[in-house]
Amino acid sequence: MAVNFNNETDQVNITVPAPISVSLTNPKSVSVSITDKGRKGDTGATGATGPQGIQGIQGESGTNGTNGTNGTNGTNGQDGADGADGQDGADGGGVSTISTVTGQFEISIALDAGEDNVVAGGFRGANYYLWNHAAFLSSNAISSGIGTPGTSTFSVGAGYEIINGLFYVPQAGTAKFSVHMEFDVTAEVQGESWRLFMWKIGSAEVSAIESGNYEVNWDGTLVASMTFDVPSSFANITPIAKQSANGSAISEGDYVFVTGVYDGTVTGTRQFPTNIVMYST
Repeated sequence: MAVNFNNETDQVNITVPAPISVSLTNPKSVSVSITDKGRKGDTGATGATGPQGIQGIQGESGTNGTNGTNGTNGTNGQDGADGADGQDGADGGGVSTISTVTGQFEISIALDAGEDNVVAGGFRGANYYLWNHAAFLSSNAISSGIGTPGTSTFSVGAGYEIINGLFYVPQAGTAKFSVHMEFDVTAEVQGESWRLFMWKIGSAEVSAIESGNYEVNWDGTLVASMTFDVPSSFANITPIAKQSANGSAISEGDYVFVTGVYDGTVTGTRQFPTNIVMYST
């Protein structure tokens, strides 16, 4: 218990702990104040929220997450435009074989004396063994000598005969041909001359055969030629091999053939087995 005297107010203040009860009887001139210190009261209600504090500093960055799975492929784009064409390559060099034909020139009285150009090809095709059809007269071509390739010509040719020995030129170059001939065994052919010619047909004839039309009279130009004589003895066992020494330009797409002219005379049919190769260089 505590007793305090306040001399300014002339009052005595008595404080007693709970649960003491004080009862005083005092004279009228005395004022008594008793303070009862009670028990601790219940917790008061939560106060109002205070103002927002200052923003804290930024934290460190977190680690990266794992990569997601790949998406599906998109559809293919459209094809690009074609590139420009490259330059043409250079023409191939060397020898280009046009054809090889085998058979035998068969010279009769009707085909001797240098009058006819007998086509190197039979009526059943170039390699049919009997070559005994005239393509045109020497008077419509070269009457004597071997002519000039690129300049000499023939005319009024029989297309249905020429076609039997006609071949396509696959590569441009200078026309050449080679001949291997064996001779008839009879003495009358010894020392006689042969003239052989390689020709190309004209552009009108090329157009006609490539379009399936028929040209009645064929024309053409000499592209190579040669001449040789039958040996004067042992003719049948002395074959000759000969290559043309001249030649003019031929182009891819030309058509060529060979004819033979026998300048001697015969009293019967004489046979001359022959191999011919046409080529360009």
